[in-house]
Amino acid sequence: NLVSERHGKYSKTAKVDVVVWPTTLAFFGPLWCKLLDEAKGRMRLYVATEVPFLRREMAIDGICMEILVEMYCLYPPKNIEDDGEHIEFVKKKAAQLLEGVQYLHGDVDSLGRTSNFAHPALRKICLAVYYCNSLKSLRQFVEFQTSVPDRALVLVSAIICRILMMFKKHGTIKNETLCGEEVDDTYHNLTSLVDQVWHNEYHGNKLERMLQEWARAGM
Repeated sequence: NLVSERHGKYSKTAKVDVVVWPTTLAFFGPLWCKLLDEAKGRMRLYVATEVPFLRREMAIDGICMEILVEMYCLYPPKNIEDDGEHIEFVKKKAAQLLEGVQYLHGDVDSLGRTSNFAHPALRKICLAVYYCNSLKSLRQFVEFQTSVPDRALVLVSAIICRILMMFKKHGTIKNETLCGEEVDDTYHNLTSLVDQVWHNEYHGNKLERMLQEWARAGM
């Protein structure tokens, strides 16, 4: 049965029935809402750490897109007003970031060595996606409380890569979705790359410390 709500006897609002559909959270009581939020959170955990590609298409998160454009400076100088030049600038910038996976690199360390999977954009997006303030935040789960799982890091990296490839090709985002199969291919390639980092004593230890620091910042 549908749930119907009527305003109180002395309400200034007109007495009209408000139909609450079972497809909305308002249909359920507080306990059920809590259980549903828990289920959504666990599904997000499953996707982030176990099976990232349950669907053929993946929506591009608006907040993540804003972070990506800002942190990778995917916007032309103010003196470029022509649309064609604007597009060419973005294409070139994206190509530079993709070359040698520069989009994954942070600043070199005190010994002049590369910082892998350490670009500030990765950190900011991981914190925005996995450690947000919503009830579905993954920081409630032990898997994310001491360190960002490497699978979650690779998933964000793969999505960034595919978005940059779209910018490289079009100079803008043509679609608001990504092809799951293409992201999956990139994900597996980057998994091999992060495995190489883990197997290097110096870079593996540095990556471990960095992911632990990100988790502390998110908690």
